[in-house]
Amino acid sequence: MVCYFDFDSSNGILRCRLEGDVTDESLKECYEVARKYVGLTNPSVGIMDFSNVVSFSVSPQTVRDLAYLAPVMPGPAFWWRHPPTYTAWRGCFSNTEVRRVRRCT
Repeated sequence: MVCYFDFDSSNGILRCRLEGDVTDESLKECYEVARKYVGLTNPSVGIMDFSNVVSFSVSPQTVRDLAYLAPVMPGPAFWWRHPPTYTAWRGCFSNTEVRRVRRCT
């Protein structure tokens, strides 16, 4: 696996793009490199791009181990782009709105 980092300084966005076969060791290594880039750039938003990943052979234990580590980007909330909503709230949100949600602890 190869991971590339790029930083949009005008918008404060750090992107990590993963390519190839993701394994336990490569994901752990990427996590540590991401921590260094966050320290160097101080981004306000982070994006993990898995669109060029060929295979994802990561064990459940590795996912648990990473989940118990301190977050790469500490903060009280994370951002996500929600899909179109077709409920009673349909008129309130557009399809591209970014909503702030609470982090599960």
